[in-house]
Amino acid sequence: MYISIDMGGTNTRIGSSRNLRGFVAIRRFSTNQDVTIQRAKLVDSIDFVQLDEKISALVIGVPGQFDNDTSTFTKIPNIDKLNTKNFSELLGEGKNLFVENDAVLAGLGEASYGAGRTHTRFGYITLGTGVGGCLIETTGGAHGFTRKEPGHDIILENGKSFEKNLGGKYFAENYGVSAERCIDGAVWQKYSDLLFEGLKRVSKDWDVDTFVIGGNISKKFDSFAPQIENANDRLTLERCQLLDNSGIYGGLVYLRGVKGFESVA
Repeated sequence: MYISIDMGGTNTRIGSSRNLRGFVAIRRFSTNQDVTIQRAKLVDSIDFVQLDEKISALVIGVPGQFDNDTSTFTKIPNIDKLNTKNFSELLGEGKNLFVENDAVLAGLGEASYGAGRTHTRFGYITLGTGVGGCLIETTGGAHGFTRKEPGHDIILENGKSFEKNLGGKYFAENYGVSAERCIDGAVWQKYSDLLFEGLKRVSKDWDVDTFVIGGNISKKFDSFAPQIENANDRLTLERCQLLDNSGIYGGLVYLRGVKGFESVA
């Protein structure tokens, strides 16, 4: 059995697969900022989805930076109690344990199963608790990726980062209402203007014009995307198709690219 985990700043999703193509079971729960509690919830959920079968490999997407050489989480802004901790403190010991950025896994999921299937090169932007992203390039059916940190690297004209302008964690602070509850067209126009400014910067830096938009705020895609498409004739935006499951599907794609697991699928 193969386990794919997408651990976001707000929610965690876990899926189990026998063939690295589809899922046998999926479980979701709210991410806990306390590492001990989060680990207990992970252990319980993994036990639930593995169906008493031996785990051959586990991949987890995390919302931030990590060091595979030292097996440590280095900068996880929205789960900051993980910073400097060893992978084993969250996941236990495991020979076939793989850690990757959550936006990378979501981008791979969309490239293989979702909105990115028709594109050989696109930027994946996640508008979730924070803002993440990656560049996906497909050659001969194989999906390659480049890790990016647009949420922190891109500073908009108002002096705030891409993430502090557009991340769900800051939406209520910026606009006085959560993104989920917002129906004010003027608010979404302002949000769209800031997103457009950020995407133009990302487009130039990454040399890409097509973007797939994921994360929880992508559920409001029709509230902000048409304004951007009407304001320019170069950038193309598509909503992710896998919604909350982009990351766990991307975990399957990731493991299919690991030496030794290619033949499983």
